[in-house]
Amino acid sequence: MTVDEGRPVKRRQVDTTNKDARIAVRAVVRALEPLRSRTALIAASALHGVTESERQSLLAECGEIAAGCREARQSLIIGLMDAPRKVAGHSRVLDVEKAIDSLEAAVEQARSSLS
Repeated sequence: MTVDEGRPVKRRQVDTTNKDARIAVRAVVRALEPLRSRTALIAASALHGVTESERQSLLAECGEIAAGCREARQSLIIGLMDAPRKVAGHSRVLDVEKAIDSLEAAVEQARSSLS
């Protein structure tokens, strides 16, 4: 508080929830980008037919991507563990959770196309 002409002036409270949520999900979003593009390539490869060795390699890669999804989800949870409820429940955080769910579904679909 500062005093201006004898009257105390209240400092304005700034809501930083959006900024805090962006910071909280930044690393997870960066980690998901290459996983999503690789999943799309695997799905496209599955449609065009692959040899048995390619199929095995792509299935192994699907496993790695699924593990990356689990790690991303864990990172998000750990990163938000001490965050205020307002940040943890922010729409940006929810969108990232949905993106992880969507990527996991895409990996499972790619796996089933390869099987």
